[in-house]
Amino acid sequence: MAVWLSFLCLAGADASLTPGRFAFFMTVTPPAGATGDVAVVTLPAAVYARCDALPHALRLFNGDKREVPFRWALRTTERTASVDTEWSAVAMSLRELPGNALEVTVRRDLSNPVPALIRFRTLQHNFEKQVTVSGSRDGTTWTLIGGPAPIYDYARYLDVRQDRVALAAGDYEWFKILLENIAEYRNSPIQTLIQNTGAAGEKSRTEIQTWQRELFRVDRILFVERQERLLPGEPDLADDPLPRRTLTQAAEPKRTVLSIETGRRPLRGVCLQTPSVNFSRAVTVEAAEDALANAWSPLGHGTVHRIHVGSVREEQLWIPFERETRAQHIRILIENADNPPLNITGMVGRASVYTLAFFPETGGGYKLFYGAERLAPPTYDVARVLKADPWHVGTPWELGAEAVNPGYQTDRFRFGDGKTLLKAVLLLMAALLLVIVARMVRKLRLMPGKRDGEG
Repeated sequence: MAVWLSFLCLAGADASLTPGRFAFFMTVTPPAGATGDVAVVTLPAAVYARCDALPHALRLFNGDKREVPFRWALRTTERTASVDTEWSAVAMSLRELPGNALEVTVRRDLSNPVPALIRFRTLQHNFEKQVTVSGSRDGTTWTLIGGPAPIYDYARYLDVRQDRVALAAGDYEWFKILLENIAEYRNSPIQTLIQNTGAAGEKSRTEIQTWQRELFRVDRILFVERQERLLPGEPDLADDPLPRRTLTQAAEPKRTVLSIETGRRPLRGVCLQTPSVNFSRAVTVEAAEDALANAWSPLGHGTVHRIHVGSVREEQLWIPFERETRAQHIRILIENADNPPLNITGMVGRASVYTLAFFPETGGGYKLFYGAERLAPPTYDVARVLKADPWHVGTPWELGAEAVNPGYQTDRFRFGDGKTLLKAVLLLMAALLLVIVARMVRKLRLMPGKRDGEG
């Protein structure tokens, strides 16, 4: 019995992974002239339709039928953001120059980063100045590193301000700043009116407009370091029409029920296709693995509308899901109230885009095999390795047409996923138990009975 139990445990375990475990495959080929060190393949709808679980049910093999490690990832559009760090410059000297200009010399602590910008902080409004910046490592020899560039504030018109000047890269300690048009003359809000009366009784009036000289005051001069940081991106979504042949519509009191098969696409929403106009309906989306089991779970809800009135052309037919789903069936409940049902002609699924990334080797012959059952998800080092350079996007490779794996059935029967062998082992164990029980019953019947009077 122990021997049979051991054999049963071995039957349930996976044999060495070979292409024969997978029902389908696609060839993986590089584009002409590809030279990248990382290859990226985008999964098509056919792969989703053949696989219950991903990436469990697929593997990549090379021409020698060796398993090739890959990274399975959701494709996103990465975003970058500029993060600024400011610190004060140390003023060393200041002098007025002929021509309404001001020269300021400041110093940078060399322990601070190399600045990318210089900023002039001021509480004043409604100004425009010209700025030129020179840099020096010794305070004697100067190099033009910024400007001439304007700084300005146009608050009298709208909230527009520019108080920074970009600097050329360089590890300078000294900075000479030339501010031009440092003083401006403005109309005074105070006007003087003089009225004169002549000898003949004639009157005249004189307006005297005064001007004010306004100096530009800089409260602080700041150095600014700018760093580009990679931010988490939003998932890329691809529009893919769902199979119209599977679309069914059922009319219920005051609502329409739409059902459609998804092909196990990783959906994040759907978009209704309809020629109907001038409507606004509440909708609810539900998902299920088996539509006949009637075990639907909620996915999302919202309102769809299309309005064509006068010059207004407005529509919203996109229904986002609360989460991604690969359920085989979805249905949409459209609340019609007392309105006629909409004419729904189809649905477009908006699905997440998943990719495989791997390091290509000389020789190639890569094939993506998929459609296996009861495999654990793979764990490869490449997933952690590629995280070292999140900016590296890789070179897109191409997938060929789907093909049936001719060796799939033979491998399955030999050991495959263990189903055939498991059934055989269970039948043999049952037969063995019956034989053992039959022999024990026979022995009991052949044993002599107890004699009378023996207690």
